[in-house]
Amino acid sequence: MGVKNHWSSTACFAIAPASTSFNATSRLPDAVATLPAGLELSTIRKLAGRLACDASPAPGYTSQAMMGRLTYPF
Repeated sequence: MGVKNHWSSTACFAIAPASTSFNATSRLPDAVATLPAGLELSTIRKLAGRLACDASPAPGYTSQAMMGRLTYPF
């Protein structure tokens, strides 16, 4: 069983007849790098913030995610 380097699905619009379905295909890279980065800050008054970013680049492909969090314990 080989490794697939693509994703494919058959779809149709909700109000269209089933005979009008179409295929959606996306090629995936063979290898992807993962580059995480983050920053965390806190203050004297217990306020804290966190920012995290993940990038996954490959030739012809890029995936990015970012998350932010602000906390104040009481």
